[in-house]
Amino acid sequence: MRFFAFKIHSGKFAVGLKPSAGAKMRSEAVITAIKKITEVNSGMIDTIINNFRGGWEGWLQIETIVELSDQLKPGHAADREVHYPNSTQIADVVLYPRMGNNIYLELKTQNRPNDDILNRFQNDVTKIENQRSANPANVYIAVAFMKTFDRNGLFEIDRASGTSFVIWQFQRDGWKNYINNSSSIKENVNTIAVITYT
Repeated sequence: MRFFAFKIHSGKFAVGLKPSAGAKMRSEAVITAIKKITEVNSGMIDTIINNFRGGWEGWLQIETIVELSDQLKPGHAADREVHYPNSTQIADVVLYPRMGNNIYLELKTQNRPNDDILNRFQNDVTKIENQRSANPANVYIAVAFMKTFDRNGLFEIDRASGTSFVIWQFQRDGWKNYINNSSSIKENVNTIAVITYT
């Protein structure tokens, strides 16, 4: 049996609505945390995607909360798998910042090379769009971490959502972002797709 030692170490986004400065900083902090965690653990993540089925999305949720803990309320920084307000739908993570509105984070990770990551990401985007109409004061972020995916399918989510989103890809010199339909996006590279609503 093989065990993995997870390293605890703990961007830019585009939206259809103009965010306030505070919301922008919090959203960017969440994306920066996810980028840091996945960069430090990239070898382990590649091994999981290529050899195992699932098991690391919950770990990434917890690592993100830990990385952001100094910006969250002491004693009640976050909840996992909790209902949206007045809804039967469940959010992956709710972050409670020291100041400002709650941040609802939907986070999807690729479990194997041929999984349905884009469908699961689209479902999260749809869930958030439904929730934000009922609770517009909150900040909502949908994130998908993937390596193998269909570039055209990813852009279809962009077109259907009605908002812009940012795609981050890990290159030799660190994370690089691509906004909207960039032909430079590669399909077999560690990739983070982000849609933020404020």
